[in-house]
Formats: sequence, C-alpha cells, structure tokens
Amino acid sequence: MWQWSLPGEKFNDNKVILINESKTWEEALDHCRENHRELVSVTDRRQQAWVQETARRANTTFVWMGLRYTCTLGFWFWLTDEAVRYKNWTPGTQEDDCDMSGECSFGLGRLYEYHFVEQMKTWEEAQTYCRENHTDLATAYDMEDAERLRHLVKSRSEAWIGLRNQRNANGTWHWSLPGVKFNHSETNWKQREPNNRPFPKNCVVSRHNDLLDFPCAEKHEFVCYNDTEPKSFHLIGQNKTWLEAQSFCRENFKDLMSGRKQLNDQKFTSLRKENKCLWIGLFRDTWKWSDESSSSFRYWEKISEQDKDSDENDDKDQKCATVSDGKWSSDDCDEEHPFFCYNDKLILIKEKRTWEEAVDYCREHHQDLASVTDSHWQEWVQQRARGADTPFVWVGLRYSCPLGFWFWVSDEMLCFSNWAAGNKTEGCDIAAAMRSRGGGGDWFALPEEGAYNFICAVN
Repeated sequence: MWQWSLPGEKFNDNKVILINESKTWEEALDHCRENHRELVSVTDRRQQAWVQETARRANTTFVWMGLRYTCTLGFWFWLTDEAVRYKNWTPGTQEDDCDMSGECSFGLGRLYEYHFVEQMKTWEEAQTYCRENHTDLATAYDMEDAERLRHLVKSRSEAWIGLRNQRNANGTWHWSLPGVKFNHSETNWKQREPNNRPFPKNCVVSRHNDLLDFPCAEKHEFVCYNDTEPKSFHLIGQNKTWLEAQSFCRENFKDLMSGRKQLNDQKFTSLRKENKCLWIGLFRDTWKWSDESSSSFRYWEKISEQDKDSDENDDKDQKCATVSDGKWSSDDCDEEHPFFCYNDKLILIKEKRTWEEAVDYCREHHQDLASVTDSHWQEWVQQRARGADTPFVWVGLRYSCPLGFWFWVSDEMLCFSNWAAGNKTEGCDIAAAMRSRGGGGDWFALPEEGAYNFICAVN
C-alpha cells in the first residue's frame, strides 16, 4: 500500500490518470479537458513522486504534463495558472524558446470569415441569403479586410458587400483610422462649424487649432500618420482631394491622422502652418452596415453620387456598396451582382454561468472564451454583447494570483484594455466582464462566481 512519509498526508492515485495513447501536446490537452479535467501539474516534490510513479507504466519514453512556455508572456507556467517554483529539469534541457516549447501563445485571428457567393441577386436578396445561410452580408473593418475581399472576388465583376446608403439620414462623423471613435465634444471645431453650407461639406481640414468642414473634392495638403514605432506624423506638401489624400496615406503610411489624441500630439501641432488648411481623417457619411456594425472603415474609389459635394440629392435609386478588383464603388441596390457573406467566429451564449463554468462550456462546445486584444476585436465582441440577457458578459480575461497579473485564456498579455474608470481591480478569483449595454463595452473586474452570459470563440 502506498503511503506518504509525512504523517497525515494521504496518497490518492485516483486523481492522476495515465492515458496510454500517443498524442501531441495539444491533442493531450484536448483529451484531458474533454474527458477529465486538465493535464497534470507538478508543483512540489510530493506531486513529482506521485506523477513519476504513475508515469512508469507509460508505453512511451516521455509523458506530457501541463507545463508550457508562452512566447507572448515570456516564461513557463502551469495550465492551473501556477508559477513554476518547483522544478526537476534534466540538466541542459530547459529552453526558453518557442521552437522548443511546441506551444506558443496564439491569436484568434480574424473573428469572422468571408464567403464569395456567385449568384446574381439584388442587395436585399443577397442580404436575405446571407442571413439564412451565414451570418450577414460582409462587413469590413480595415485594410486587411479590404484586401481579403478583393482577393476573394473570382471575376472582375462587382460584388455586393453589406454597406448601404440611408436615405434622408443625418450624416455621421467618423475618423478614417479604424478603431478611433469620434466624440463631438472633444473636437476643436471653429465657432459655428460644422455648418455644411452653402453646399454639402463632408470632409474636414485643420487650420490653426480649429477644425472646419470642407467639400471633399477640394484639394489641400494633408497629414499622414504612421503607427510603427516610433509613431510619426508626415506633412505631405501635395494638393489632393480628401479621398486622394486618404489613399496616399494608406499606401505609404497607416492612414490620415485621426483622433483627438493625435490632434493634440505635439508632433502634429508642430506641422501646422499659419493659414494653411490641412486635410485630416475626419469625414461624414450616411452609409450603414447590414449587421448594424459601427465600423467606420471605407475604401471608396470615388465618393458615390449621394455623397458628392453637390446638391444632387434627388436621386431616387438607393445606393449600395460593391467591391471588385480594386476599391469600393456603388450601384443601385436593385441591380444584380454576386456578393460576400461572412460567418461569425464568435457566439453569444445566453446562459447564466460563473466564469469557470463559462470557460468549461466554451472549451467543450467551441474553442475558448473570447479574447479582446485590440480595438478591432473590442468592437466585434462589443457588438455581440449587445444581445445579452445579463448586464455583463464574461470574456476570457482573468487575474492570476500566483502570477500576479491579468492575462487572456489565449495566453496573451493585457496590452489593449477598455476598463471602466476605477473598475480595474486585482485579486484572487477575479475575472473580466464586458458591459453588455451602454458604456461603450467597457470592462469590469468581477468575482468569478457571478453568473452572466458569455461569449465564446468558435473553431
């Protein structure tokens, strides 16, 4: 009979199960989570002896356990979130290297996939088809999405995407750079601007410290922004229309300078010239996405008839957006074209579960709790959260007491964040939840035993 030498310590080999099947580390992880609990952790000498004795019955030279190296975090740790304090490495075999670990951190990639449908339909017929067979007509969030759509077109004909012009709607202001939100109260408009008179003025220049709305077809110098380190602003001394300026910046840098933070950056203010009008990335339009997304990304070849800086607003034919071999254009929505649908890789689960229960559910039925690692994913997850039955939805972010910081279940560090003011707390058994309605999808640190809806990432 096995016994521990330490008085009062009971040995229980029922808690360790040897699986005599040859699998990769990831396959072993999936097997344990589907059929038992987790790959085993070895955090002290007692557990070492316990697991070591069980491992002797293995059919292979080595047996997997739940220790891995994450490239993003930069160290080894146990799947149970425990730091590696006890070690039993064979001399010279511990390598802090991605290639040696076999299990680096991973990203979820794009949280949706596009499907090109070669059936000729009107825009509304295409919308109905996509909603019945996929998620919706395609939404694009940035240049990467625009390129994905362009490469998927199997002919040079135009194909519908999910963008439609809203008749008689008030224009909405957007920043050109994806993920940057417009806030009217935080923008330095010149007095009595924007006035949109005597004709439509849907683009914006910066002059001195003020913003003024101008016709997009006028030509001015402009300022591009580059987000690679060190972040930089570039004054382009060429006179271009707003769309030409946007295209130039996207082809050579990142985008037109965008957002309040960039407006107040000393590097930008130092570029401004007296009495010089400079295009910036602020524009207004009446276009909306089929899935009600708030994405402000546009990739026009030219501004459509209903957006022209003229008074040609009596066109009775509603316009919808198309993509072909290059940038976007528009056509009457009653015309027939092939089209793009998308499949969502996120799913809102309208069941009330604790954070741990939500993790177990997502891993059993899908992939994992959703990670939100940049502004693009924030907007995507936030949109899904709006349909929740609870005031918050769990996401895959938790605070680890043994490690002493927040990290995602996808092994990614907390770089991007959207915490509600004063609501980032640290403590054991704390996880992050996104507010489902109002508040811009901000995050709250909540006790893990709270029961809320949750969002899973889908395989």
